[in-house]
Amino acid sequence: TLATMDNNYQVILSDTGINKLTQQLLPVLQTEILSTTIAPQTIETTLTIDLDEITFGNLSIHNVFVALNDTQQSVTMDLINVDLSFNSFKFYASKDIAFATLSCSGYMTPELKHWNFSVTLRPLTNDCSISIQMIESQTIIVEGAFDLHYRLLSDTC
Repeated sequence: TLATMDNNYQVILSDTGINKLTQQLLPVLQTEILSTTIAPQTIETTLTIDLDEITFGNLSIHNVFVALNDTQQSVTMDLINVDLSFNSFKFYASKDIAFATLSCSGYMTPELKHWNFSVTLRPLTNDCSISIQMIESQTIIVEGAFDLHYRLLSDTC
């Protein structure tokens, strides 16, 4: 009967098997990323920068490889040759200087081309919860081209 069955299950995957699945799931991953929005935010550095809501325009991931490490109980995902563009969004930058504020506003449509990412993830706990942690020391980003494609609203910026 179902009441007496053990509810613990184990799934065994090989690197080869999971990489075959990954290729099939790549369109789903791309759709999920493209449907994400980043809420308006303010970035405080030497300038104050206000950004409107950011949405993604296009995403192309040439290839994805997944490696399993049973010793560390981790998964490493390599995203190869990633091209990503954002839809145009408004920005406002300002800097307080003595008795005045210098400011500038405009629109930008950032674009990344030929980037590579390697991210290693592992469970946060051993209790089978679905919480994961990114291992920052094993995260690698190989930068490709990056262009802000900005348009200023004033010639005095």
